[in-house]
Amino acid sequence: MMVFYKKGMDSLHVKDGTDELHKEDLESSPKSEDNSSELISMPGVEDGNQAETPIEQANTPVVSLKTHIENSHEWVLGVSLLGRSHKEKGAPCQDFHIYEDLGDNWSVFIVSDGAGSAKESHRGSRISCNLMLKAIRKLVEKSRWKFLHDLPSEKDWQIEFSNICRGIKGLIDEQIESLDEPVSSRDFNATIQVLIVSPLGMLAGHIGDGRMGYQDTEGTWHSLITPHKGEEANLTVFLMNKWDTPRIPSVRMRGVHIPETRVVKSIPAKIILMTDGCENFSWKCVAFDEKTGQYLDRNEPFEDFLNPLFEQLETLKGEKMLEKYCSLINTANDACITEQDDRTMLICNYGLQRKEPKHPTEGQNNTTA
Repeated sequence: MMVFYKKGMDSLHVKDGTDELHKEDLESSPKSEDNSSELISMPGVEDGNQAETPIEQANTPVVSLKTHIENSHEWVLGVSLLGRSHKEKGAPCQDFHIYEDLGDNWSVFIVSDGAGSAKESHRGSRISCNLMLKAIRKLVEKSRWKFLHDLPSEKDWQIEFSNICRGIKGLIDEQIESLDEPVSSRDFNATIQVLIVSPLGMLAGHIGDGRMGYQDTEGTWHSLITPHKGEEANLTVFLMNKWDTPRIPSVRMRGVHIPETRVVKSIPAKIILMTDGCENFSWKCVAFDEKTGQYLDRNEPFEDFLNPLFEQLETLKGEKMLEKYCSLINTANDACITEQDDRTMLICNYGLQRKEPKHPTEGQNNTTA
């Protein structure tokens, strides 16, 4: 992730800012899980369908993390690719992702993007995802949403997700204090995106930038979040920042609540989560508003990339599917080829929509509506 720092954003320290962390009551947070060594030891991913061994061959991307699950009616693919600029510098991939089947047709997708200037952000993104997964497991189990066959209200989900983020933030801060290393919380800065998919609909929540969306059963794509972006390019907010300090009105970034949450009572045919390294070739981001004379973020999924992406993958199985997925993200068009940042894209096809195969089109991030 490219890095800039801007002061004076109502105590939100973006990309490179210093943090003054706020201690929270973690009684109802993931603290009850035994996580005391996670930040220190950097344990392996728990899901056996994910692999972390970097894969590097001639003319292929460096795969830092991959997820690949297929069954009779759906499939899940996820990759975190080392950015070209990070490869040149010998830096680690700062992205991380997790998928888990929660049972009873419930599942959770989690993506995190470490700050480019934070020296331990590759650890920050990983621990944020792992702790978020444990918290979501516990929330789904204790909430009884499955038993009641109902999703929470918008307000209740916002409260639950905010409390989880506060708990994770406080727990990471405690672990950092116990480390025998010259590090601070800002060194672990990372974004977080979460999507829970159920037979009743979806629960989305995030802090920071990136994109998330779904295709409905009629074939139309929709955005699920509005990324937290500052007045200048590449400014955002992180999980470890001071977004949780009580204030009136509630904290926002360019009008978007921190964290932002949504309850969507629609059944998706396909879903997608990504870090911002993928948005220039898979999302409609830039449009010129003639009335205001300003460039705006359209925040719309780019169907001419996403539909052919899924359609080409549907014809493949096993390692060939994963290899094709990595290849398309890495070199499908000029925008893919020129992207320097780490790239994480986590997708699922629920098998509810089929179209004739096409090919991904050229980079689309133009300046016209």
